[in-house]
Amino acid sequence: MAEGQQHRRFLKTHSPFNCLPYQPSMKYLFVGRDARDVFWSMYNHQKIFTPLAYEAFNGPGLVGPALEPVKGDERDYYNFFLDNGYFQGLSPDAPFWHCIREWWKVKDLPNVMLLHYANLKADFEGEARKIAAFLEMDIEESLWPQIV
Repeated sequence: MAEGQQHRRFLKTHSPFNCLPYQPSMKYLFVGRDARDVFWSMYNHQKIFTPLAYEAFNGPGLVGPALEPVKGDERDYYNFFLDNGYFQGLSPDAPFWHCIREWWKVKDLPNVMLLHYANLKADFEGEARKIAAFLEMDIEESLWPQIV
């Protein structure tokens, strides 16, 4: 599908850098987030998933182990994450810390930009301008209020 698109495009993934095809002509943006924020987000999502949601996640096209419901309370979930580096019920094939380390290794490549979610929230306009410059996008000054 991506190859069939004729316009500028982007692909979103949660993959570590070493699992992506590298092309010097492509630009890569990685948004990192405080592990505690990721923990609470994952925990809250998984706690409210219905059986229908698990069925959808684990349906046709599933790659890797099936997503499982959370076992125990938030303390158990957090300890599992700290001990294992991935979230309970998710695949150990894509651990959180591995992903961060892989992106950190390539942070100095000219076509890689690392961002922090907290900075995007604190100064969206400033970060958006940095992203636009990195992507070599000339944006009319009058459009920035709409973008922000």
